[in-house]
Amino acid sequence: MNDASEKIPYVPKPDLEGINAIENDHPLKDAAILLAGFVAIVCIGYALLIGISDWALRHISLQQEMRWFSKTWDSEFLSHPLPDEVQQLVMQLNQQIDFPLQVSVLCSHDINALALPGGRILLTQGLLENLPTNNALIFVLGHEAGHIVHRDHLRGMGRQIIFTMGAALLGFSDSAALSTVNQTIGRAYDREQEARADQYGLQLTQKIYGHTWGAEALFEILAQQENFVDRSLSRFSSTHPPSQDRLNQIRQSQTASPQPLTKPQRPFKESLVELNCD
Repeated sequence: MNDASEKIPYVPKPDLEGINAIENDHPLKDAAILLAGFVAIVCIGYALLIGISDWALRHISLQQEMRWFSKTWDSEFLSHPLPDEVQQLVMQLNQQIDFPLQVSVLCSHDINALALPGGRILLTQGLLENLPTNNALIFVLGHEAGHIVHRDHLRGMGRQIIFTMGAALLGFSDSAALSTVNQTIGRAYDREQEARADQYGLQLTQKIYGHTWGAEALFEILAQQENFVDRSLSRFSSTHPPSQDRLNQIRQSQTASPQPLTKPQRPFKESLVELNCD
């Protein structure tokens, strides 16, 4: 008979469910998984809100938009009357679209044009000073009209509001950093807008003149001003595609032999004298 004082060795039961198993994973792994899940939820929510915003804004008629913003841009710096040469082209373009464009000249030496909510288009003094033909100006006006037709300005405003409100709810308040992130997110979207507006401008130029020759003038000017570094950075950081890329796209639409271009009765640069721009 064994000695009662002899101890029987303890043998633990097997942990079939792994409840008491020692974790071999690094603690940062769980944190990374949680962070990835949080980011995924934020991105999905942002995409859903953007989709809802775009859908809602597309259902606002141009007429309603114009009523909302009709008085917004009636300020002194937009009060310059259009030169006759430009006004004639605006009237010609208005015959091809379903809403009346309101065009103003901005006294600025920058080469630029932009569309504002409510059907207002701004042409800078510098732009008109450099455009050589009516064909070139019709394309620029058609491009900006494309932004209005596609509601790019309203959709951009909606995205910016959603991003800003979402960032505020998440506790981010660094405006400079938020602006950088917002611009980075919107670059592909903005480039898509620009490409679509270019196509719309080409379609209107084709309707009016029967060809798209001359539409490339603006991008020829801009491409000459961009050096290799500018073009390289533009591919990654700019909201607009490089001018040379856009120039190549327009030239691809010019399949026939070069066509005669229409010049204004007097160069646009001379017509700007009436505006008393510096």
